Amino acid sequence: MDRTEFEENVLKKCKTQGLVISRIPKSTREEFVKFAEDYYADDYGMALLELWNNYKRSQFLEVTFFSNIDLKLNELLNRNVPKREEEKPKKELKFLDGRKARIEKEVKHE
Repeated sequence: MDRTEFEENVLKKCKTQGLVISRIPKSTREEFVKFAEDYYADDYGMALLELWNNYKRSQFLEVTFFSNIDLKLNELLNRNVPKREEEKPKKELKFLDGRKARIEKEVKHE
């Protein structure tokens, strides 16, 4: 294989396996390029793979642990909290002169 055939093979691979993404916000593109430079030696493919794997992991965690979290939380709260007695309405006596007195305990007459 001579040099021209090698270059043609490389160009062919780049065209068939390459990925062109357009309409990326400037700040996002700059962040991604910086991320790829810092962690993957300018290898955008490996940086994209890492981001994609992290996305899949987060989706798995969300589906596994956080779906219906409100239902699970309510179930835990209802299971662990002892039921308290409902408060009885406090009785009040009103005297002829307008004063009011609250009755805390009922006194039973025998």
